[in-house]
Amino acid sequence: MSAFDPTSRPAAPLPRPRGGPESLACTGSADDPAAELVERFGGLAARAVHPLEVAARIEAEGLSDRQIRLRYGREDAFVLARELFDQARRTADPAQDGGRRPWWQVSAARCALRGVLFALPATAGLLVGPGLHFGAGLVIGLLLSWSWSQAVAHRAYGWLHGGDRARAAGSLLRGGVAGLVPACLVVPAFDGFGRSAAFGCGQALYFATATLLLVLGRERQLLVALLPVAAGGCWVIAARHGLPSPPGWAGALLLAAAMLLTVRTAWTAVREETGAVVGAALAALPGLDRRATVELAVHVVFGAAVAGLTLAHVGPATVALTLSMGGAEWFLTECRGDADAALGRSGSPGEFQRAVAAVLLRCLGGYLLVLTALVLAVTLLWAGPAALPGGIAIPALGAAVWSAQLLQSFGLASRAMLLCAGAALALLACLRGGVQPPVAQAVVCAVAAVALLATAVRASVDATRHR
Repeated sequence: MSAFDPTSRPAAPLPRPRGGPESLACTGSADDPAAELVERFGGLAARAVHPLEVAARIEAEGLSDRQIRLRYGREDAFVLARELFDQARRTADPAQDGGRRPWWQVSAARCALRGVLFALPATAGLLVGPGLHFGAGLVIGLLLSWSWSQAVAHRAYGWLHGGDRARAAGSLLRGGVAGLVPACLVVPAFDGFGRSAAFGCGQALYFATATLLLVLGRERQLLVALLPVAAGGCWVIAARHGLPSPPGWAGALLLAAAMLLTVRTAWTAVREETGAVVGAALAALPGLDRRATVELAVHVVFGAAVAGLTLAHVGPATVALTLSMGGAEWFLTECRGDADAALGRSGSPGEFQRAVAAVLLRCLGGYLLVLTALVLAVTLLWAGPAALPGGIAIPALGAAVWSAQLLQSFGLASRAMLLCAGAALALLACLRGGVQPPVAQAVVCAVAAVALLATAVRASVDATRHR
């Protein structure tokens, strides 16, 4: 029997370490047999987000509760893991004391700017005039560009998170070119050659270039490039209130100017990020492996599903939804940051789960308040009170998209994709069954929002997801 009897005296605290959490070392009394575990499991405890991770590793190493009681004077693996975990957090970064990690700190002004940039292209329809036919080709081209940009952005963010901006820029360039070709071919195939084909090609080119600039964090340069479109949109809106209308050629000229500025800005960004000509940036990228291909496909389907849910019924409130996407990003980051900080403040798994659920509901509620205010303001300004019923689905759609983005941030893109794709198919079935688009969109998006939110809550209260 061991000479160390856990019933003879209380267990001593684990020795405090020197240095950072990645190099925990025993500096306390060597009389405590548990001192060896600080070096053995200290690195893991410093990286863990919950004591259960440490306990699982302790048990995986073959240490039973009986051995822990006899050798180290602790009741079981969970008590020992809690001591290691608490000690590691005392020496970790400030976020572990209830603060926020740097990557969950974002500028509200930048998010607001991104929301404006998401909404500005909607004014392009005002400049084209009534002669443009929004046929099947334009709709399919929009779906292709939307979904492909979602996938390209996801892949580029992977390179950015790894610190490789050059490969991120090259990935955005090659992905943009790859998505541009089919989108430009599908419009004339369905709608013929003419104004619709020209507008569809410009639409695809804008998605490719704007995605590149937004992912690389060049929002201000994109705003400057879109100033002609913004000026033209203000001109058209002012004409509806009695001012002279712009001539027919003015809209096309302003759109062309904005398109040229956007392409030139994106070209300059690629050269600056890669330090090479465009051809060399394309050639330097590695190919896709099987896992990357699957991830790309998941995000393509997700983007197509969200686009389908959004485009089922388009009106002034849809512009408010795109305008609110900057706020959605900010509230999403706030949610992840506050939940991450709750790890350092919670004393038990139950307390952590309650805190995270409250954070999630508070952030979602805040976003929905912003979205509802934008829907009211944009609809009243754009079309008047009579158009308000057409926007009844937008809050539900916004809640669904926000919850899906939260799931993606936890690495659960496939779950978000499946739920959104199921909702898009259900909406298509409702429309084919003769249900009015606003009603079908509202009902389907509300059900999807509940399902996505429930899945997001379940993922959020799992401490191991907060890495």
